[in-house]
Amino acid sequence: MKRLTLKFGLGRSNVSRPANPYNWSMIKLGVLRVSIVTLAMASVLSLAAAQIDPRAQALLDGLLAGASGQAVHSVDQSTVTTIYAAGADPQEVRGRTIIDYDNRRMVVENELGEGLSSRMVLKDGKVTMTMAGMPFALPVPPGTAEQLEAVFDEPTSVALRDGDTATFDGPVDYGVLQGDQVTYTTTFPGSDTATTIQYVFQGSALAGLHMVSEGSEMVMVYDTPVTSSMLTGANMTSYMLEDGTWNKVSHTLFESVVVNEAIDDSLFE
Repeated sequence: MKRLTLKFGLGRSNVSRPANPYNWSMIKLGVLRVSIVTLAMASVLSLAAAQIDPRAQALLDGLLAGASGQAVHSVDQSTVTTIYAAGADPQEVRGRTIIDYDNRRMVVENELGEGLSSRMVLKDGKVTMTMAGMPFALPVPPGTAEQLEAVFDEPTSVALRDGDTATFDGPVDYGVLQGDQVTYTTTFPGSDTATTIQYVFQGSALAGLHMVSEGSEMVMVYDTPVTSSMLTGANMTSYMLEDGTWNKVSHTLFESVVVNEAIDDSLFE
């Protein structure tokens, strides 16, 4: 089995913190869902359906064509997410995600600071989530296991789902993100509610994403536009809209990505 290791430098810089209406405690809870959302968005890129505009299809297909073609059996990635909140210094959240594609297993760990850490395990089609210091498992939102299971699908597969749509919207400008937009609507496995994501392309590369969730408008901008549906290793900055201004919420930096290395079974216990 071939082992591929990618390293990304970790540096610090003095960043002026913009006004942000979200306090640190709220954002910490939100970080627990970041890994799930990111993985779910990556899986969307592997889907296609009948109601897709040809111009939208061409851009999405371009991301699939940009994949390396290497068979991926496992991924072990470490990230540092810097969170910016009003009235507080920037805070770092360290995360590690381990995906075993062959055995359909996954572990997502986050160190949230202040002695708070979380661990989510997907194994045998079931999800458990625990936090340090708590003697019991936390409740997991309905459909979480089904959504994460979609990550194990082959990235070149085509899953036809009735009702899925993709439209080509043309040029958009969100201030912090510009390009040609594709609006994709799908219903994830295990969910009864449709999810809509706007993919923003610069040329054939994906520059970022826009979405509205629970009344909040969010944009994620990749440091460097990506040309493959494998979003692993793509550093990005997240913004949320408040009173017409895009406030920086977080920046995620991949410290390391290791592909196809043997995985210790004890990690999934």
